[in-house]
Amino acid sequence: MSNLLNLRHLILSSCYTIEYPVGIGKLTDIQTMPSFYVSSQDNRAKLGELKDINNIRGEFAIEGLQSLADVNEAKKACLHKKKDIQSLHLGWNYWTASSYIDEEVLESLKPSVKLKSLKISGFKGPSYPSWLGDRSFSRMGTVKLKHCEKWISLPPLGQLPSLKSLYISEARAVEYIGSEFFSGGFPQLEELTLREMDNWKSWCGAQKRECPKLKKLSISGCKDLESLSLINLGALEDICIFGCPKLQFMSGNSLELSHLQCAQTIKIKDIYQVGLIDASHFSTDASLENQPRLKLKDVSQREAEYMLGMCSYICQLTVKRCLNLTSLPLGNQRALEYVAITECPQLRITSISPQLWQLPSLQKIYVNDINGAETINLSETSHMELTNVDQLMASSFLLNFSHMIRQVTITRCANLTSLPLMELELRVSSGSLQLPQFTNVDQLEASFLLHEFCHTIRRLTITRCAYLTSLPWTDLTTLEYLAISECPLFQLLDAEQLPLTLQVLCIYGNPYEREQCNRHQHFQRLKQVQQCSNKEGGEHNLYLVFRNVHNASKAVYLGSLEHMKIHTLEIEWDCCTNHRSNVVDSVAEEVFGKLYSLCISSKKLVIRGYTGSGFAGWFASWYDFFHSRLTSVSLLQCSKCEILPALSQLPFLQELYVEGASNLESVVHNYLLPYDDDDMSERKWQATYTNIAFPRLQKLEFHDMPVWKELLGTKEDDFPFLQKLILKQCPRLRALPHLPLRLEELILEGCEELRSLSSSKVSWVIFEAVIEEF
Repeated sequence: MSNLLNLRHLILSSCYTIEYPVGIGKLTDIQTMPSFYVSSQDNRAKLGELKDINNIRGEFAIEGLQSLADVNEAKKACLHKKKDIQSLHLGWNYWTASSYIDEEVLESLKPSVKLKSLKISGFKGPSYPSWLGDRSFSRMGTVKLKHCEKWISLPPLGQLPSLKSLYISEARAVEYIGSEFFSGGFPQLEELTLREMDNWKSWCGAQKRECPKLKKLSISGCKDLESLSLINLGALEDICIFGCPKLQFMSGNSLELSHLQCAQTIKIKDIYQVGLIDASHFSTDASLENQPRLKLKDVSQREAEYMLGMCSYICQLTVKRCLNLTSLPLGNQRALEYVAITECPQLRITSISPQLWQLPSLQKIYVNDINGAETINLSETSHMELTNVDQLMASSFLLNFSHMIRQVTITRCANLTSLPLMELELRVSSGSLQLPQFTNVDQLEASFLLHEFCHTIRRLTITRCAYLTSLPWTDLTTLEYLAISECPLFQLLDAEQLPLTLQVLCIYGNPYEREQCNRHQHFQRLKQVQQCSNKEGGEHNLYLVFRNVHNASKAVYLGSLEHMKIHTLEIEWDCCTNHRSNVVDSVAEEVFGKLYSLCISSKKLVIRGYTGSGFAGWFASWYDFFHSRLTSVSLLQCSKCEILPALSQLPFLQELYVEGASNLESVVHNYLLPYDDDDMSERKWQATYTNIAFPRLQKLEFHDMPVWKELLGTKEDDFPFLQKLILKQCPRLRALPHLPLRLEELILEGCEELRSLSSSKVSWVIFEAVIEEF
């Protein structure tokens, strides 16, 4: 390399230590040379070869100084002549022993006074060089001193007129930081970091007009630090103190913060009797995005009171695991919106509750594991939860926060005897209660609660109420959604009892097995569904009724039922009304789309009165086919359907019953898709779909289909296990091709236009009430 006399820029990867060859000093015009590593080998360049390389600019580092054997090499380097270096690093290996020449070496490596950034690391000498901190270094803005472990004092860096950032770590021999450090006053210093100074005990602190611009102070890992005066550091905005176990945090003691009027963030962790204090953005002009907050963890009574007195503009307060805390002064927190107090066993709920309901901005409360209450939770959604609280506390919280409460949950309150329901004002959006849920209450309790709030309830869920037999239907004038689950004695005596506003009725489980209303067939069907419940491997049945639904998302609210295994699912539209004109077809189809996963996971599916024209998206993928459990499907009175769901590839389907599809003209067996004579011939269907249709189907029935003409797409291999085929009141059906080999029973009624059967392979056929025209 010594022959490359015109070389200007040498760029090396920072992940390698490069040793230069002898003669590198000839490259006197080089400008970019990121580092020089001092080698102990004879055939490597010595540090003195830097003597005439004075055009180096930007960043430069001399590392491996622990290998320097002759101090004269450091003097020959003439660093002070290299005036274009802006950032310099002088480094010794941290783990090597010190050398008697280290101090003189550092003294001889004085850089140019034009230097802007200096880093010294691993220096083993007992004191700093005389030039460090000299006022002549008027441009120096950053200083980092790392692992200068034998220094017993710090250099007078306060004299540097442009210094903005100072970082000192592992100066383990320093015990006291005196006035010499601050001399000159740090006129431009903005950030000061002191780390892992094991023997440091205190400092003299800044005097008036010193450190006028210091905004960020970070001190960590100083295990012997006992005193830290922050007086005269009024510009501080960010204070971070970690891991100083002897430092006491209190007014009048070793750490005082109350005078820091500009502070934005205070983080104190693992100091004397303080686990964590985290105060952020607590000035009066904090933005909405950065709401003032205070977090206290493992602090004593005095520290908690001190911080709450200091931070009077907080919006969020979190107090955790303060074992000796007995009270909290919250009276001056006019901006407080959120309070969370947990694991404070000595703190009595009675000491803070009167203060909480005096706070004008409070929106959310969470109290857990304190004296007098296991859990009190008032969420932003105005949901109040009380767990294991006594009568006084429950009444107090419900009364004092009545203006905020919309929903109440009370759990394990063994001593609770009454609730102030009459005085509790339930304020809700759109004027009605969203979702009351009753679990394990008796008939009297349910009737009382529903009577009290009957005119505000839109959605009602009743679960596992073993003795509930009925509901006060005449009072529930706003009810839109009703879900009844596992209430064995519940009965619907008359369908006309149901409120006119009801859109969705959901009954799940094993209801009472007695005669229901004989005037409405759907209640007779409901009785049959109910009696089959819980007899098939622990699976229950679900009965859903939709009437006058105009919003699919609001109607389909099944909660945990979506994750349960259901044996028989029966879905009905407009069970007690004739308002079919009020139901929009697209809404009905959207409802069915949302019920899709529930339908295919059931074993038996009954759809009655469906008002949509099709079943878009059903069994759209092979995954759906192979994971369906359906063994029986019934489609009843689906009068607007022009297309049937794709069912032919279901692996376990054994029975299919279609009745009253009065708008369906053609059925293609292979996929049960609509057929159009103008677009596709039967031959083309057979060429397109080659899979066996209905591989397990044993019984197939079509009833009351007045415009159905054709059954197309069947092949000789389809319906391999079909044993019974019933066609009734299908007057326009013309042909019935390809009857399967195993067919044992064929019943035809009211099929006037049926002229032919492809039945040469049928072993025997029973014709029951076949009309003369056939």
